[in-house]
Amino acid sequence: MSERSRRVEPTGRYRRAYARFVGRDKRRRQCIEETIDTLLKNPYEPHLKTHALKGALAGMLSCSCGYDCRLIFRLRDDPGTNSEVIILLDVGTHDEVY
Repeated sequence: MSERSRRVEPTGRYRRAYARFVGRDKRRRQCIEETIDTLLKNPYEPHLKTHALKGALAGMLSCSCGYDCRLIFRLRDDPGTNSEVIILLDVGTHDEVY
């Protein structure tokens, strides 16, 4: 049995938050890129600490991408391609995204 493929779709909000959060910080950029690579392999990799959110963010997931960096995303099936889509919604510090 083969594992389903995954792809990433960043939203406009995510792109703006990413630009603001990363700025010129190469370490933050690299950490986020490594986290996305890991999400593509396994969104529930233990070191990501992926968990479901509650309240106003119910239906979304969050994972850790460094000491004080959180990535908010949603998983969606794409039956047309039999793949899973990781929709990136927001990125920032804990206080910024929650």
